[in-house]
Amino acid sequence: MPSRLTLTLDTNRKLEKIAILPNALPYADLVKLAAQKMKIKKVKSVKIHRAHDGKEVVDDEESLALTGRDCSLIVSISDILPVISKPKTKSPPPESSTPITILAKETSLDTLALTQLHQTASLPSMYQAVALPDLHPGQTHPIGCTFVTNSIVYPDLIGGDIGCGMAVFRLDRISSDMVDGKKSERIASRMVGVEGPWGDKEKRKEVMREVGLEEVGEEWGEYLGTIGGGNHFAEVQVVERVVDVEAAERIGVKEDLAYLLVHSGSRGLGQQILQIHKSPTGLSTSSPEFDQYLKAHNQALAFAHLNRTLIAHKILSTLTPCDTSAPTTAPSPPPGTTKLIDIWHNNVEPKQFSDGVERWIHRKGAAPSDKGPIVIPGSRGTFSYIVLPTGDQESNAFSLSHGAGRTLSRSKAHHILPTKHPSASTLRKTDLGSTVICDDKQLLYEEHPDAYKDVDVVVRDLEELGVCRVVAVLRPVVTYKMRVD
Repeated sequence: MPSRLTLTLDTNRKLEKIAILPNALPYADLVKLAAQKMKIKKVKSVKIHRAHDGKEVVDDEESLALTGRDCSLIVSISDILPVISKPKTKSPPPESSTPITILAKETSLDTLALTQLHQTASLPSMYQAVALPDLHPGQTHPIGCTFVTNSIVYPDLIGGDIGCGMAVFRLDRISSDMVDGKKSERIASRMVGVEGPWGDKEKRKEVMREVGLEEVGEEWGEYLGTIGGGNHFAEVQVVERVVDVEAAERIGVKEDLAYLLVHSGSRGLGQQILQIHKSPTGLSTSSPEFDQYLKAHNQALAFAHLNRTLIAHKILSTLTPCDTSAPTTAPSPPPGTTKLIDIWHNNVEPKQFSDGVERWIHRKGAAPSDKGPIVIPGSRGTFSYIVLPTGDQESNAFSLSHGAGRTLSRSKAHHILPTKHPSASTLRKTDLGSTVICDDKQLLYEEHPDAYKDVDVVVRDLEELGVCRVVAVLRPVVTYKMRVD
């Protein structure tokens, strides 16, 4: 059965092309068709997303499923070279009247990400935009940035993983000697049973009730205590070095203990909220629609916070024989641990600026710098940095980098990295000697350090620009992505 495809470019939604498919097309032919219709040459790879849900079309099965129904597809040009008419030089990013701060000295910033940054900064009610050194392209809006508005909030800027963030737990009953060095594989072998939800159905209902999440729906309890896919992970770490002894002592960093870093979010809950409240023109902060979105948004934040805590409960139960079942009162860190950091890097919140005006800070892959220390991890097999913000932070919209930032899209990682690393099994051991638990071959390539910027340079940029200082450096021992138990 024929199908009608509407193709648009992610950087120019007004550029629209129609294609009629009389027959099913495999993925490779669909890519060629998209490139031909969009007049794109020198194709290396093309990312194509279904417009109605944002899901990427990545293989024959998904491309063939498009046949027989009308469908809108978004073609990403982040991995391709567009046809350039005269002159043959790259066009500068569009001008924006919004002040834009670029916090990058040595770190290179992707041209598409900068274009998306300027386009987003041109939206109504924008007051300030900040590009952090981990800036990289998103589907429509960039990641690794912060936008400040006066009277409009844009749910689309925060995205679907509302509440995604990172928590650091000090493992007070596990010394660094117990996990470090050649013990990483032994520790990894014990981390079994981490997949699947935490507790039973009744326990999940109880714990959701204790933190005020009854309205969310008990079906979301099935996702509590789960890490999720993509770049989410949990990592056992040890202190590589302490840079600021006094600050480390104040924060609670101790060199002789192990640590657990958890990076996860609200799972599918945030995406559901985005689809309900999605608004390219934004929501007036004086409207009932905004109040409804903010309530749902804050529930997703609470869910993500609870999720990270319960992940810690599950992982610690595999490492120690102590009782790590949830307490009867509102969830707290597992017994025998101290939570040092727990921040969101996908959220919107009000903030009063020095001129006395309250504005709205949108963070998309940006850590808050007005809530104490933060952690900036790289990718698996690289160091993580605990840093303290310095200066007034208003010039950088009270935000710092949340990680290293991608240099290769997922599709490009699949195209390039298997040639460099033919055996996926070798990716389960890193250059730092740590062990990676990941039973998904594709994810091993997608999340390889080669697909990311150098986190050491990212942090150095922030330090040299005077917006933070390093307190301690953590080294990975075991990185948990996913396991088929």
